[in-house]
Amino acid sequence: MVHHQKFATAHKNHTYNIIESKSHRCSNTPALTPVRHEEIAICNATILAAVTPDDRCYFSPRHVCEALGIDWKSQHVKIKADPVRAKGVVEITTPSAGGAQRTAMLPIEFLSGWLFTIKKVSPEVQDKLNVFRAEGFVAGHPECF
Repeated sequence: MVHHQKFATAHKNHTYNIIESKSHRCSNTPALTPVRHEEIAICNATILAAVTPDDRCYFSPRHVCEALGIDWKSQHVKIKADPVRAKGVVEITTPSAGGAQRTAMLPIEFLSGWLFTIKKVSPEVQDKLNVFRAEGFVAGHPECF
């Protein structure tokens, strides 16, 4: 079943084509089918991103956590607990070594704001996090794709 869901961002209202499926890991998480996958290079790390048919760009916060060396599970809990970010979470089918899988993703314009919620990290991680935060401002602009 396909229906439209409106979601307001700080900049404008967007309509998404949402595909409902009983196989979601989270029953309230929309699933989107991308038209292409991209890789965002930040601080010598590659972050998985996807572009949907409506030209919306999404990134994988899990890949960011792995690149930073921080715990994805705790960040996922924080994302889902935030009322704005939780509404932005979608599952997008992505390629992997084991075959296609669903990956939790956020709109690219959420990248910078989310990075600034990450606190209490080691000095080594803090240095890398600061670079991600600075470069995240640039990556957060869809015209970069």
